[in-house]
Amino acid sequence: EADFDGWVRHFAELPPAAVGSRHDYDCIDPRDLQTRHLQCRRARPTFVGANHVRPDDPTGVDLALSNMADADFVGLADFYHESLCMLKLRRSATATLPRGCCCDDTAAPTAPHCPPAHGVSKCPTAGHAHEAHGVPTNFSNATTKPETLALIDSFTRRDARLFVAALARFRSDIAAAERVAGCRILCDAAAVKADELAQTYRSFEMT
Repeated sequence: EADFDGWVRHFAELPPAAVGSRHDYDCIDPRDLQTRHLQCRRARPTFVGANHVRPDDPTGVDLALSNMADADFVGLADFYHESLCMLKLRRSATATLPRGCCCDDTAAPTAPHCPPAHGVSKCPTAGHAHEAHGVPTNFSNATTKPETLALIDSFTRRDARLFVAALARFRSDIAAAERVAGCRILCDAAAVKADELAQTYRSFEMT
């Protein structure tokens, strides 16, 4: 946890123009990561490796929002099961879903997604593979320090705005998929989770 706190503080204190392996330990740069990658205009980035790609305007988000909206498919890791079901529906020649994707299926998963196990596990209903890479299931709860969470918020504000827009796009696409499939894909628990995430990130945007 101390290592994680130090890692977060390092990036929170870096100026926006400080990029590259000298600053990011030759690994991931978490500052507005998705926004940064979705704003790449160059076939060959100036910096070596996708992690070092910076947009012409490192403080903007409009191009990322436009590229997300133009994407043929938008899935969310928070709704992994529903995203893959929607993708499978799009790829189905008969517009049918595999068992476990409809909320009223008797074998439908009770959780919004299939919980990971050690190594590779599969959803027994929808056949989704999950590679855990040995990461503990509670790793996302590695820190509860308010100061650390505030620092993370400080360098992911554009990602928060992008996520709100992606969530709205996802829910619209899911509603369209449900009309095609003739069944609900976003079940009650997942719908509540989506509402809560939207409310949380919208409030975060305004702070």
